[in-house]
Amino acid sequence: MIDLEDAIDIREVKNLKLANQLLKLRRKKKLERDQQMQQQNIQAQAQANAQAQQVAAQAEVQKDQALFQTKAQLEQMKAQLEQQKMQSEVEAKKELMALEFQYNMQLKGIEVKARNQKSSRKKTARTKEQNYKQLSKVS
Repeated sequence: MIDLEDAIDIREVKNLKLANQLLKLRRKKKLERDQQMQQQNIQAQAQANAQAQQVAAQAEVQKDQALFQTKAQLEQMKAQLEQQKMQSEVEAKKELMALEFQYNMQLKGIEVKARNQKSSRKKTARTKEQNYKQLSKVS
């Protein structure tokens, strides 16, 4: 197959042998152009495929990064919740210990008061006994 322009040029050549050679030459050049064009199309297609693969790879990387970031945030939130839980437990234990201390102090106060009352009763009993003995001696 040759182009219309080539056919017109070949018809103008009067020498048949030259016309055939020109036809062969033009046909060969057209074939080379077609092959070059086909090769350029193949390269363009390959380049487009490579770009598409690169875009897909970048999208995959971004997806992985987003997933990693989400997991990292989730772990950070878990750690914060765990820390808050531990802090709440510490506060609750502090309150419990303070309450226990307060109860122990009240118990000690009651024990001291009971000892003082017991001691006071003993003193009162001794005093009464001494008074009774003195009264007995006097009478």
